[in-house]
Amino acid sequence: MKQALVMRTSMKLSQLKQMSITGGVSESVFKQAENLLNMSKYQKALFQATRKKTAASKYHSMIDFLFAELAGSYWQHRCMLFYKGKGPALKNDPEADNVFIAKWDVVLCLALQISLQIREEKLHRQWGWSTITSKALNAFKELQL
Repeated sequence: MKQALVMRTSMKLSQLKQMSITGGVSESVFKQAENLLNMSKYQKALFQATRKKTAASKYHSMIDFLFAELAGSYWQHRCMLFYKGKGPALKNDPEADNVFIAKWDVVLCLALQISLQIREEKLHRQWGWSTITSKALNAFKELQL
């Protein structure tokens, strides 16, 4: 049982590592997050933070994964529609105006920075993806004051 979990986890991790940084539904609209993910320390932090996240394999890019998983089920569904050719890319989506894109670019960056902090402070055994998600969204709300 434990060996099967290790195999599934390593498979998910390798799938995430093989993803391109951009592409798919996000098509490079999140420039700041893309810049962070071009640095290997943020990629490694993301890989470690998502080591138990089974959903990673269904996305076409790391940015798509970050955005859809942070933004929730509505945008996860919209992402899957895009992959099936039944929905627009974010840059063409009327619901994703410049303010929306800028907001989510900040949230993605916060999630990446929190992931890096967790990695550097070796807290990954205590904090998982749900902690990163809630911390990033809460930090963004605090910035909105």
